Amino acid sequence: MTKSAISVLVSGVYFLGQGLLLFLFPDFLLSLFGIPSPKDYWVRVVGLALIVFAFYYIRNAKADNKGFFKVSAQGRVLQFLLFLVLYFLYSIPLMVVGFSAIELCSGLWTIWALKKDESL
Repeated sequence: MTKSAISVLVSGVYFLGQGLLLFLFPDFLLSLFGIPSPKDYWVRVVGLALIVFAFYYIRNAKADNKGFFKVSAQGRVLQFLLFLVLYFLYSIPLMVVGFSAIELCSGLWTIWALKKDESL
């Protein structure tokens, strides 16, 4: 497995864990980070979406789909930037930006890994 495929696989496993926790135990995960739990269904919908995203990431990692790796890395960096905009414009909780910082790091990891794979 290439370095970039491993980085995307790790992101997929992270999404799967996060998605399963949000879908099955939303109060537990949100309380760990001081985020109040909503009493409606939307958080479980987000969890389900993350599970589907995890499927995409894991399948594309196994297929060594470099095109997906590039687009997903760009998307993860963009997500962080957009969460920063939300933080400054709408004062969303800083912890949400913290979650997004993980995405930023994983996106940068994939970009670095893609460059390493090309140099081999």
